[in-house]
Amino acid sequence: MSRLTSDQLLRERKGQLMPTTKHELLDWLMDVPEDAEIGTDGAGLALLAILGTNVHLLEIGHIPNADEIYAEAINQAMLERLRRIDAAGGETETGIIIVTFQGYISGIPRLFSTDFNTAFIFKNREQAEAFITEFADELYNPQIPDYR
Repeated sequence: MSRLTSDQLLRERKGQLMPTTKHELLDWLMDVPEDAEIGTDGAGLALLAILGTNVHLLEIGHIPNADEIYAEAINQAMLERLRRIDAAGGETETGIIIVTFQGYISGIPRLFSTDFNTAFIFKNREQAEAFITEFADELYNPQIPDYR
């Protein structure tokens, strides 16, 4: 098979593509040479496996609402982490909060709140920093205010 450009791939497409299933992906991978490099085309609508001048192509479709589904999954992961922290307990004289551009980390009833009184109280700075590290890619400008 000869090398195809993204423009050629887009011209060859007919209609809206549906998301690929696990079985279609596994079948395609079985035909891909072991040393091939695998990636997407420029438009992100096809997986390409390239070894020399051989190209194996698997057209894929977008998952409807993928961004919203992903964001909700991350929010649920953060809420679950807050539940585990809360369940572990631990009394503290001074609590630590995290504030982001989205609001205070709250967890009840939503992940973020603009009400300071609903902010989730972390046991100490280390616990709050660990939460920020775990979800760094999903939090917008997380800060731990200094109340000294």
